[in-house]
Amino acid sequence: MPTSTALAETPTAVATPTSVPTPTPTPTAEPTATPIPTPTPTGTERYGELLVEGVYDWPTEMPDDLTDDEVFAINIFASMENATWFAISKADMTIPELEVLRPYAGPGLFEFAEDSIAFLVEEGERPLLPSADSRMEFVRLERTTSESATKAFIVCLHFDSERLVIDSGETMARSQSVEMEVHFEPVGEVLALVGWRVVSAEFGVFTCADS
Repeated sequence: MPTSTALAETPTAVATPTSVPTPTPTPTAEPTATPIPTPTPTGTERYGELLVEGVYDWPTEMPDDLTDDEVFAINIFASMENATWFAISKADMTIPELEVLRPYAGPGLFEFAEDSIAFLVEEGERPLLPSADSRMEFVRLERTTSESATKAFIVCLHFDSERLVIDSGETMARSQSVEMEVHFEPVGEVLALVGWRVVSAEFGVFTCADS
């Protein structure tokens, strides 16, 4: 019986479809939010109102770590400046703004105000309270040390002032920046204002921000 030879069939290869790579999505850039600066709290917002409100407010620039007695001392200094302006403009040392400060300020400061009034009366002049558009600014305060006092600060004030000449009715304007060393001494549990000395004074220019 003849033997049949089987022919082996070679399977036909089936083409595998080429896979198309999935494109990677491009990330969408998120807009960066611009931070809104937080306004620096004012002295009034941080420490309350001055004992005597007036032409000056709290310093624009001062240390962030003030102790309670330092805060009170600064309040007394700014209040004394305000009360002195009121007293000199009215030529009156009996105003209540001065009286409320007597327990916290040395007698020399009241004598200074009284001498200023006497001098201006003799000169025939009367200081006017600054108008709303005058630049009256307690610009900065920083700690310092002094052999003259237990506690001392360097302060810089700027003011635009006017004086009325009584006889002529004319006014004289003056602009000045003054840097002072201000002295305090303990009285009970508080620091009382006892005096100050002028470090520098410049007329007609604003110099308080130079240092």
